[in-house]
Amino acid sequence: MDELIWFSIPGAVISFAVIMVFPDVINTDSKFVAIVFLSPLIGFIIHQSYRLVFELTGGFARKSRTVIDRILKELATEENITLKNRESAFMVWEITFYSEGFPSAFMNHDRGAWHYILSFWSIAFAAILSMLFCILACFTFAPNPNSAIAAIIEFVVGLIFDYKGLTSYRSLCAQEVAITHTHKELFVKTLRKINA
Repeated sequence: MDELIWFSIPGAVISFAVIMVFPDVINTDSKFVAIVFLSPLIGFIIHQSYRLVFELTGGFARKSRTVIDRILKELATEENITLKNRESAFMVWEITFYSEGFPSAFMNHDRGAWHYILSFWSIAFAAILSMLFCILACFTFAPNPNSAIAAIIEFVVGLIFDYKGLTSYRSLCAQEVAITHTHKELFVKTLRKINA
């Protein structure tokens, strides 16, 4: 149920833009119900589209993820181990993350935080797409005040959710680096296994 709710939000953001640009679309109860029921499906498609964009722009090994730099530049250097690239350092993170001895409380927290971060950013992504749709509507097929108002609302929604995702991401990055300090021996053990 939790995922259905999270998938519905980007869908609702898109649906809001459509309703504002084409207010006649909800002139009957059945059309309104159809839009409500389609929101989770639309949201799922938007979320997966954002995940694709996320993966194509570095994914979980992206340059701004500081724990990867910590493993690549600090831990590996301290152990005189050469890792080929960020993907190798990410592999060390993943293997250690799922290894015996890694704190399960942090594992659950990390997974949950990533769920929220990606959900916030997919909502922002939906808002950006909706804003562009509303701006296009203003200048072409639906030049009405509703389109302009919707574009402004979508812009604000996009900013809020992008900022929320960014602050959560920065906080999680700092926490991930901290866990490599407190459980350094686990990460070093994985580094040595990979290098063997």
